[in-house]
Amino acid sequence: MDSTLAYATTPLALASLAIIAGVGILKLLVSGKNNALNRLITHYGFIVVLAFGILGNLLYFYSQRLASEALVFGNVVEAGTGVPLGRVVIDAGPHSRGMSGDDGQFVLAIPASRAQPSYTIHAVLPGFERATTTVQSASRMFSTIELKRKPWVNVLNFGAADAIVGHYLGLPELYLPLTINNPGTSPITLSNFSLSMTSPSGNKRQMIVGTSSPSMMAPWSLPLLYVQVKALERYSWVSGFIQYDQGVQSLSQRVTKILQGSPGFKQTGPQVGASYLSTELHEELLSAAEQNWFWEPGTSSIKLVCNDDSGRRYEISTGITLSEKQVASMKKITEYYKSGYGILFGSQLVPVGSAQPSQQVKLNPK
Repeated sequence: MDSTLAYATTPLALASLAIIAGVGILKLLVSGKNNALNRLITHYGFIVVLAFGILGNLLYFYSQRLASEALVFGNVVEAGTGVPLGRVVIDAGPHSRGMSGDDGQFVLAIPASRAQPSYTIHAVLPGFERATTTVQSASRMFSTIELKRKPWVNVLNFGAADAIVGHYLGLPELYLPLTINNPGTSPITLSNFSLSMTSPSGNKRQMIVGTSSPSMMAPWSLPLLYVQVKALERYSWVSGFIQYDQGVQSLSQRVTKILQGSPGFKQTGPQVGASYLSTELHEELLSAAEQNWFWEPGTSSIKLVCNDDSGRRYEISTGITLSEKQVASMKKITEYYKSGYGILFGSQLVPVGSAQPSQQVKLNPK
């Protein structure tokens, strides 16, 4: 339609010029011969030229109106955080369609031929709820659209493998299989993992991440653990938790230093029946194990929490059931402490937590 009018206005202008030229020639031909005919040519020629001029101008202005555009400016952000969202599809129905840039900004051009009193604009991005807003018609319109992230069900889960439970100088240890699903369109980073446990009798303990491998062949450390998962991917791993206690760690370091400095121990390694520590230190080790003991027969409840890089909190719960036999077998492992074997990292007698018999138990997801 626009191109047709553009072509139509040109012939009208040329026709007007042709009529003006023709009228001028006729006036020259009849000039001085027939005043009545001269007046008739001038009168009607002027009317025809005027009509063509008016019609041409009307068609020109109408074509310009059809060619003009109304512009909708805006930006898209995540609700609650204000983070700009890129690659959001912005749809104004049959009027216009576009996409936001990396900075969240967008511009929609709506032809005047599709002008409406108002425009309904939809914003769509995978992983977010569809948002709709309405703007009133104007030559320049602006709108900020907030998208709410869809609830990420099952982002953080317990894995299918069994958990491994144990203790170190009485402090509970726990290795949990975990899985992260990322249904979003951008990477997700989970960090600040913290685990709380409640025993069948109501005894509560707070635990932290200690390692990501079910092995105690190196001293417990306190890493700032974080796990990043790419968009639309899944990641599984085993994470270890322990109730960190400065006194227990200090005691462990003292015993380890004594054992490593013992000539007999350095020559033969740990020997069953051998004694490398003083009676006082033996008693201190056993006392620590008794005072810090946690595990009880029955089901202990577990709650794991963490947060992602946007501050969103995740929480999952499960339970671990131990029999009386399993708890008794773990308590027998404290015999290792009598000679300090259980706290010497790197020895053949692996420290408590993965020492034989290891306690692999089923999780009871809630």
